Amino acid sequence: MLLIAWGLKELAPIWDEPNYRRTMSLCFVASLMALLQSVLDHLILPWPPGLGLVSTLFCLVCIYSYCAAMRTFCWLGQFDEAERSWALSQRLFLVLNLLPSIAMNLVGLLLFLSGARSSLDLGIFGTALLASVVSLIHILMSISRMRRVLLLA
Repeated sequence: MLLIAWGLKELAPIWDEPNYRRTMSLCFVASLMALLQSVLDHLILPWPPGLGLVSTLFCLVCIYSYCAAMRTFCWLGQFDEAERSWALSQRLFLVLNLLPSIAMNLVGLLLFLSGARSSLDLGIFGTALLASVVSLIHILMSISRMRRVLLLA
C-alpha cells in the first residue's frame, strides 16, 4: 500500500492538467485509506460498518478514475496501443469489479435495513468476483504497455 501511495504521489506532477491532478489526488487519498484499512485489518480492529463500505466503494471509483486518467494521458500523447489497452482495462474494471461490488453492497444494505436475518447467497455475484481478477491483471498489462511506450518515446 505504501508503494502504491508513493507511486500515485510521483505520478501527480507529471501532467499539468486539472482533472488529471484531481484524479491522482483522489487516488492518493484512496491509497491512504486502503493503507489505514490494511493496518486495522492486521491489528484485527474492524472499521465501523458504514465507513468500511464507503471506503471500499471510494477506492473502487478511484481505480476506475485512474484508468480513465491513464487512458487520457496516453490519448494525448498519441500512444495508441496503450490508450486502447487502458480503455479495455477501464471497461473490464467497470463490468467485473465496480458494478458487481455496488450491487452486492446495495443488496447487503437493503438486507441490513430491512432487519432480515438471512444469509446472502452470492450466486452470480460470486462468479463475478472471481472474474474480477481478469480486470486487475489487465490493468497490470496496461501499465506494462504504457511503460514500454514511454521508454521508447
